[in-house]
Amino acid sequence: MLSAAVFLVVPALPAGAQSQWVDWNLDTAARLQLSVVSVNDNQEKDVTVGDFDNDGDTDLVIVRKVPFSTPGSQINVLLMNEDGVLVDRTVALIPGFMTPDDSRDVLAFDCNGNGWLDILTVNTFGQAPRLFINQGVDGKGTFLGWVESLNWFSPAFVPGPKFCAAYDGDIDNDGDLDLYFSDYDNTLEDRLLINDGNGHFTDETDLRFPTGINNSVFGTASFIHDFNLDGWPDILRSSGAFEPLKLLINNQAGRFELMQILPSNAVYMVRSADFDNDGRRDMYVVSDGQDYLLMNDSTNPNGTINVTQVNVSSSTHTSGFGGNVHVTDLDRDGFLDVGVADVDVDIPGCVRRFAALRNTLPDTGNDGFHDPNNPQTLAWNTQGVHDFAWIDINGDQFMDLFQATCSGYRVFMMEPFELDIVGDIDGDGVVGILDFLLLLGDWGNCPDPCPPTCAADLDADCTVGILDFLLLLGNWG
Repeated sequence: MLSAAVFLVVPALPAGAQSQWVDWNLDTAARLQLSVVSVNDNQEKDVTVGDFDNDGDTDLVIVRKVPFSTPGSQINVLLMNEDGVLVDRTVALIPGFMTPDDSRDVLAFDCNGNGWLDILTVNTFGQAPRLFINQGVDGKGTFLGWVESLNWFSPAFVPGPKFCAAYDGDIDNDGDLDLYFSDYDNTLEDRLLINDGNGHFTDETDLRFPTGINNSVFGTASFIHDFNLDGWPDILRSSGAFEPLKLLINNQAGRFELMQILPSNAVYMVRSADFDNDGRRDMYVVSDGQDYLLMNDSTNPNGTINVTQVNVSSSTHTSGFGGNVHVTDLDRDGFLDVGVADVDVDIPGCVRRFAALRNTLPDTGNDGFHDPNNPQTLAWNTQGVHDFAWIDINGDQFMDLFQATCSGYRVFMMEPFELDIVGDIDGDGVVGILDFLLLLGDWGNCPDPCPPTCAADLDADCTVGILDFLLLLGNWG
């Protein structure tokens, strides 16, 4: 079943655009002001975004280390969004970032429930993760930045960690966010830290997992979500190219005694999101061959899930080694699209290209993604992207693109496109009584073959029904 709440608009391509879909223009010089690092920074990088000062726009954090599996601590970077410019405020707002470390991932989450985003750096080569607590604003409304929290978890990790990723979620349904760390080629294995609600964490891995269920080979990603819709968050784990994806099923008491092996192979990275708007978390898998999806279809009586593999349409930009994946609705059609970085966590090489993929469901009625610009190369199909962020820098509601590459940083601003209101079936620019009558006229199943679907099937499920009616009402006027 498709959700009515997210269907807003569909795009028309801007005139003269080079891209066969949405497009971006390079604008680094005007949109990025760095001070503690160079725009030509050649270190390994990971990024995350969030509204750190609660002023209504999106800011960005960069963590850095020597590339690939080589020790070499580096300082990290804070970029605050100031009137549409990402300005380096590292020294002023988070001075702890000036102490170098080997960060391989970064997470922004509210660890103490006070409404302000804290920052976790996920470290490797024996270094413990670092937690920076957001101090909010003073009595005059001035943003105070972050202070590093010391001794924020216990007991200490033995041996020292080689973490590659972390994710937050409320494992025990007590109202606060816990942490799951992905281990990379280390005997410590994955760890689960439970929050006391005040930002103090206890390693309860051995209490909540049977022996061996947290073992990892080359852990690159993890996600905490309710995959089987039983009201309790489960854990999706990626353990590297030699291991399949694994889903750890919550027993509805915050323990994980059942592990489901998902049909998957050559998994270099994964991203969990609801790609078909049915309320269930699906998976985008970055594979050694062509990338593919695992669509989450249903739940079995024992809490495991049924999935269907859907291959991503063949593209030169989505085959071979890949890296981080981030999702957003790029074309504003109500369905999530995907971006894929091309640099692997461990395997050197900056010669592949970044990809932006369009969700095919609105157009075809079929699950999947395709690359509208394969095989052409555009300026933003950058080679050697460690990580990136979809971020609306200038507040125009179009998703801009920040890239952290092997050779530095790039900012691309999305070229705005005209929007057509979903529900305007007769194309007169107004959603009204005529559209309502057309919808009633198409009520029921669309004629075969479907897809292509009928005009009033606004949610693309080959049936005109109550969800389409709700979409039309939501855009009335």
